[in-house]
Amino acid sequence: MCRLFPATFVVLLVLVAGPIPDALGQPGPHNPGVMPATGRFAGLTYGEWSARWWQWYWATLTADSPSLDTTGALAGEGQSGPVWFLTWPLIEPNVVRKITVPAGKALLFPATNHDSLLDGLPPNATLDERRKAAEAIFEWIVATSASVDGVPIEDLTSYAAVSPAYNVELPANNIFGIPAGTYGPTFSAGYYVLLTPLSVGRHTVEFAFDFFWPPAGKVLSLNTTYDIDVVARH
Repeated sequence: MCRLFPATFVVLLVLVAGPIPDALGQPGPHNPGVMPATGRFAGLTYGEWSARWWQWYWATLTADSPSLDTTGALAGEGQSGPVWFLTWPLIEPNVVRKITVPAGKALLFPATNHDSLLDGLPPNATLDERRKAAEAIFEWIVATSASVDGVPIEDLTSYAAVSPAYNVELPANNIFGIPAGTYGPTFSAGYYVLLTPLSVGRHTVEFAFDFFWPPAGKVLSLNTTYDIDVVARH
């Protein structure tokens, strides 16, 4: 495996550093419309879906990446299957994206997450070392919150997930400027929320988190709002 160069992410993430918001969801026993932490959707666990999220993320990491998009115009890039993926912004600390999603699609978003590819581990790093690098996010997180249609998702930390090992595909013309190809094995860890399919109509999904990013030596804050129009299929 070639190492990725996290310096690019350091520069981009430092650009989005901002003030830390206050709110955290209060613990609660149940969140309607959210897949339980121990549940499965389309046969996959949160950990397995988190791997799929990162595979989508890396595969679309070009100048047209949804993570670089501040309007939502590129939200459909690389989307397929029963789950659509929502992502935090990479170049702006606060974004509002307006998107259209086909009815019947679940939504997966991170209330904070990390992939060990970002750590620049040596090629001979063990699987255990790679997993522990991903799990460091649980030590870095300062605050996290999320809501759907104005209703807070409670007890977000109960949705902690660690993926099995997986590989990712980087496309040509990726923002790292490194050769296209397969990279890995790697691991994902974080707090993920999988929303079962929303009803036809307009919805709002918001998620925010503050985390200490060691390469930058500071706490960074990311805030994302999706204004979603769920449309019936014809």
